[in-house]
Amino acid sequence: MIDLRLWQQTCHDLAIAHYTNGYRQFGCLATPGAGKTIFAATTIKRLFDLEMIDYVLCVAPSLTVKG
Repeated sequence: MIDLRLWQQTCHDLAIAHYTNGYRQFGCLATPGAGKTIFAATTIKRLFDLEMIDYVLCVAPSLTVKG
């Protein structure tokens, strides 16, 4: 697993708890370059590992983010 920054790990833990409690959406707001994509990828991987999701739809402004 990637070493996350403190805010990323805290947000990751909150997101997992949020989904475990039956919620279907979770928002994350941070400045550009803060590491939202790394946070999202790590959280999505964990949700796949927990078999809580089947697919992910990514909407991004550039191909660099989608790649």
